[in-house]
Amino acid sequence: MKRKFLLFYAFLLCFTSTFAATFYVRTDGNNANSGTSNSSGGAWKTVKHAVSQLNTGDILLINDGYYFEPDEIKLDGKVGSNTNRITIKAINRRAVKIESNSLYHAIAIVNCTGVTIEGLEITFQANTRSVYHGMNLDGSNRITVKDCWVHDAPFSGIQGNQTDNIIIENCLITDNCKGTQISENGSGISIAASANRETNSGFHHILRNNIIYENEATSNVASTGSPTDGNGIIFDFNNENGSNFTYQSLVENNLVYKNGGRAIHVFGSRNVTIR
Repeated sequence: MKRKFLLFYAFLLCFTSTFAATFYVRTDGNNANSGTSNSSGGAWKTVKHAVSQLNTGDILLINDGYYFEPDEIKLDGKVGSNTNRITIKAINRRAVKIESNSLYHAIAIVNCTGVTIEGLEITFQANTRSVYHGMNLDGSNRITVKDCWVHDAPFSGIQGNQTDNIIIENCLITDNCKGTQISENGSGISIAASANRETNSGFHHILRNNIIYENEATSNVASTGSPTDGNGIIFDFNNENGSNFTYQSLVENNLVYKNGGRAIHVFGSRNVTIR
């Protein structure tokens, strides 16, 4: 009986693994391609199209180059795990430049679990239309952002709302919060109104080894009549305004300087270790 169970389990592993695939994006690709080979005749052309095709366990590898993305790149409602993640990755670290002209976020990860984003440069074209973030992590759990460079976003460089188990590491976050058509201001990295989505031990949010500078809000907001925020890092309202995040967060080994607000700001939040 035990042997039959092991054989059945092995069969299930093989069966489920067939659903995961590796896809490619190239500047000379075509969205009509299959996306499954790293060639002009096989790879997709735009990151937005590629991301919309991903499912649990899939890996998206992006070739070097400049990608103009006029609309929001969005991964919505996809579920991975620590061992079977969805991965969006530059083949060469920060050799992929994604320039957004979106009315919304450049990249949005919404209601997802188990996603890694690695090695991308993310920025906005100069415009006054957008009031959103370079990268928005919304209602999601176990999201890792690493080795990315996020700059010149109108609001926050990286924003987490209603999240749990977020890791942001080895990123460069600079020159964000410059939008003018906004009612509030953002920060370099903002983790706000976090949600208890999992009961794992240890630190749930981890921000480490990042370099964060020159994120300065310059436009006045209605509530104060002057600029607010523009912090390097902020944990914001994680234990106020209806949010009661009960787990610990860690801010470790970050270089944070020359921002418009505080370097590291803990506001309406508890259980944050800064070291």
